[in-house]
Amino acid sequence: MKYLLALSIFVFSFSASATRFDVVADVGEVRHFETTNAISTPMRTHSWFTLINSSQSLTNCPKSSGNPIITIPAGNDSAIAILISAKMANKKILVTLDDAVKFPSTEGCKLQYLTLSQ
Repeated sequence: MKYLLALSIFVFSFSASATRFDVVADVGEVRHFETTNAISTPMRTHSWFTLINSSQSLTNCPKSSGNPIITIPAGNDSAIAILISAKMANKKILVTLDDAVKFPSTEGCKLQYLTLSQ
């Protein structure tokens, strides 16, 4: 019984430190990693972008040039299309993420939702 209690405390301690953020920001850099890229092998086939002029500070997300990195798993062409559209139209986006969820490994905070704001 005491092992079950210890395991429960251990598991729930991780979820207690996670924070969901809804951040309104401008799109900074948008980067896609080619399949055979040798520079950043954990990011092969994936993409990331940075947030600039964001409504909240994301201190637990890795940074590029001081701006939080948000990662997008391979195959999410809709998210890439929204990002490029927002950047070209100079529109803000609403990004929802949990700063405890990194992808892949520790490269950036994983995108949960992406909304093109008005």
